[in-house]
Amino acid sequence: MDATALVQKVRRIVLGRGGNNGYRQLRLSFKVMDSSGDLQLSKAEFAAGLRKFGLPLSAQEEDQLMAAFDTQGDGLVSLKEFFQTIRGPMNSRRTAIVDQAFAALDKDGSGVCDLNDLRGTYDASRHPQVIAGRATEKDILDQFLRTFDSQTNPDGTVTYDEFHEYYNGLSGMIDNDDYFESMVIAAWNLGRPAASIPQGTTVSAPQLRRTVERRTETGPKRMTDTGRVFLQEYGATRNPLVYLDISISGAEPNRVLIELFADIAPKTSENFRALCTGENGMGLQGQPLHYKGLKFHRMIPGFMLQSGDVVFNNGKGGESIYGRHFDDETFEASFKNAGMVAMANTGPNTNNSQFFITTKEARYLDDRHVAFGKVVHNFDFLLVMEKYGSDNGTPLKEVVIEDCGQLQ
Repeated sequence: MDATALVQKVRRIVLGRGGNNGYRQLRLSFKVMDSSGDLQLSKAEFAAGLRKFGLPLSAQEEDQLMAAFDTQGDGLVSLKEFFQTIRGPMNSRRTAIVDQAFAALDKDGSGVCDLNDLRGTYDASRHPQVIAGRATEKDILDQFLRTFDSQTNPDGTVTYDEFHEYYNGLSGMIDNDDYFESMVIAAWNLGRPAASIPQGTTVSAPQLRRTVERRTETGPKRMTDTGRVFLQEYGATRNPLVYLDISISGAEPNRVLIELFADIAPKTSENFRALCTGENGMGLQGQPLHYKGLKFHRMIPGFMLQSGDVVFNNGKGGESIYGRHFDDETFEASFKNAGMVAMANTGPNTNNSQFFITTKEARYLDDRHVAFGKVVHNFDFLLVMEKYGSDNGTPLKEVVIEDCGQLQ
């Protein structure tokens, strides 16, 4: 049996277990195996996930399936690619709403969108970076287009196929049709198709219940007393210093200070800094590019604490200030010490807004995750936080970033 036939066999088995319910069971089976939370599995972990789900495959078929999804040849399987392939293309309902979004962008109906089309859809003059004088309107429009443009052959335009490829990848990670449709509607400010709304029901766009604070429009944030004490005690650093005010079950927040390694990872540090201040406003998917109000959705004692999903606030999404993803910048900083702040990813060059903080040395993450900062104040509170984690990463208590920003 060739790889294509094998994938079709797996797809039939999954569909036979209740369609979307089957997909959810499959994802759960594999995510339990994903102890590192990076959506990549070794051969042994991949085989264990197949068996946990109960797929009746021979050892030879398991090896064949593993080889089909080990696209990098490094002995690891990308779960994101696996889920997308098994799920298959978008259904007609999802395709229809993506078609509507592309039509809203493609003003002249040419099938190819460029800067002129985007100017008729998106007012870049109101972007916080333009207002602050840090970027031109063309810079922002180019950045917007790059999110959907081909990653292997970028040409500054977006075709119908490229637009659909972006949303097909996103679709593979979202089970609920209503949620997917509402997300696209919110991102492109579309009117909801009447035929898709069941009579007597109302489905609103997904909300994280977080407000957008455009701090660049109200002036720089004043340094807090905590910041002054820290700088007096340890001395000012040339690198940016940011803070996260974190609460456990609604209790009084504790402030954690992080030095960003702008000297060795300037692009990654800037992404985190801007997500702390919220200065970039709304993202492409209709949610604030801001860490304020986010949960720590994954906490594993003796390993790490993970947050930063600005799209869904549950670990299933994320968006950087540069667009959907940005490339790995450097692996210069090592995980030889606890308290390292690094980007979560789903494979090489898939950084978005999700990050994690290690609570122990983790050298095995070197050259796999970009470390771009370190905790320099109140690390002990992180050790308190991890007590409310679990072996599978599910928090036992709600841990929330109540506020965040930049001290210097």
